[in-house]
Amino acid sequence: MRILIDADTYIALYNKDDALHNKANKILNSLKNKDVETFTTYDVVDEVATKLSYFLKKSDSLRFLKQLMESETEIIYPTENSLLETIEKVKSIRSKRVSFTDCANMIAYKHYDIDAIFSFDKIYEKQGIKTLKP
Repeated sequence: MRILIDADTYIALYNKDDALHNKANKILNSLKNKDVETFTTYDVVDEVATKLSYFLKKSDSLRFLKQLMESETEIIYPTENSLLETIEKVKSIRSKRVSFTDCANMIAYKHYDIDAIFSFDKIYEKQGIKTLKP
């Protein structure tokens, strides 16, 4: 199974006070001992590192980055074409409550043959994208 991890999941996992912390851990634990390839986008890395530093501590941000670089999670970097597709995706969604990162993830989902996104954002399911459930 190929899974793309979104920013809200990483933030929930790193922040014990996050309302989704327990749910994220439950899903993460359900993936253990399964054949799972994990991916994330550079946009997610940027968002998580920034938010952990702003809202928790800089050391949490640095710990996230270190652990990510030591993991087997593949980081998907933007290309000029994926950037243009992401911009078109942003334009196509009516809601103003969708992030650029979410749209970049949708493009990566399509191009990397991802099976599901590990996220709690409702926008993915509205776009016909499978998300992981506890």
